Amino acid sequence: MEDIVRFEPSDDNGKMVECPCPFVAELMKKLTVLDDMAKKPKDKFSDIGGWVDNQDVMLSFNISRNALQNMRSNHKIPYTKFGSKIVYSTEDIAKMLKRNYKEGKK
Repeated sequence: MEDIVRFEPSDDNGKMVECPCPFVAELMKKLTVLDDMAKKPKDKFSDIGGWVDNQDVMLSFNISRNALQNMRSNHKIPYTKFGSKIVYSTEDIAKMLKRNYKEGKK
């Protein structure tokens, strides 16, 4: 059975967007994993929530450090840097995925 991904309305007509695309379904599952990881208490700043680091993103999406660097350099993924630590908002990652969604041919 195909996974159906439902996106919240993003246009003026308010229609729910559905996608039976296994690739997008897998990305959304990984995003859920990212969000769950961000919610787990890791340290005294865990109450901030909704943030993941390079390692979390690379493991969740199976991409290399260079691929992630290229995404940052090309302004395709928002990030925050303080000192040498780079973090990503899970909300921003979800927006990026929806923004870059391409519907497949039927």
